[in-house]
Amino acid sequence: MRLLYHYWIVFLVAALLVPTSMAFAQKDSSDPLQRGKSLQYSDRVRAIPRRPLLKSGRLEIIPRVGISLNDPYYYHASAGGGLTYFPSEFWGIGLGGDYFYSALQTQNLELIRQGMVAQKADYDLPSTFAYLELHWIPIYGKLSLFSRGIFHYETHFTLGGGIHAQTSDVLEPAGVASVGQRLTLSEWCTLSVELRDLVYAGKYKVYDQERHSISHSLMLSVGLSFFIPPSFEYSKQ
Repeated sequence: MRLLYHYWIVFLVAALLVPTSMAFAQKDSSDPLQRGKSLQYSDRVRAIPRRPLLKSGRLEIIPRVGISLNDPYYYHASAGGGLTYFPSEFWGIGLGGDYFYSALQTQNLELIRQGMVAQKADYDLPSTFAYLELHWIPIYGKLSLFSRGIFHYETHFTLGGGIHAQTSDVLEPAGVASVGQRLTLSEWCTLSVELRDLVYAGKYKVYDQERHSISHSLMLSVGLSFFIPPSFEYSKQ
């Protein structure tokens, strides 16, 4: 009887230990890190890196070109740039300007003249803008493209004011507001796309009578930003 009791104890211990050992063996066999280097392991989840570009304490230089979107009678082309200092990662103050070097007539203007459906008007077209603006960067993000790379981007807004000159070379006050997107290319360079609204006092003549109106030049611009100094270091705070 006592021998049968010992056999029963051994059976219970074996029934508890065998499944546990099999579970550990299965876990070890399914874990690539436990099976050594013989098994190829593909990790499609990449670690999220730190920002590749920091702006705090750096100067941004950006040349850009643009084209108008809202004028039904002229295609305006501009070239300009800006110089911005960033005291922090989210705020900056800059000095910028734009020069309108081309104004091509659209087909709408010719149709109006041929149909004589409007009075003849001579417009004093915008020529040069210079302004001081405040930069605000509220959005920063990272985008994974097909798990092959991580792209860093940010959305920025600007608001400011300055002066402008039209083809008559008379200086007038002007305002500027924009929304844009930066795509980081390296630790010292970004690609920028902006939608910029230039507000100014427009002038035109109808039958030799000068008239004034508030005008908007909505410009789509593209530029490359270069940061000085070209490198930076992360610091513990």
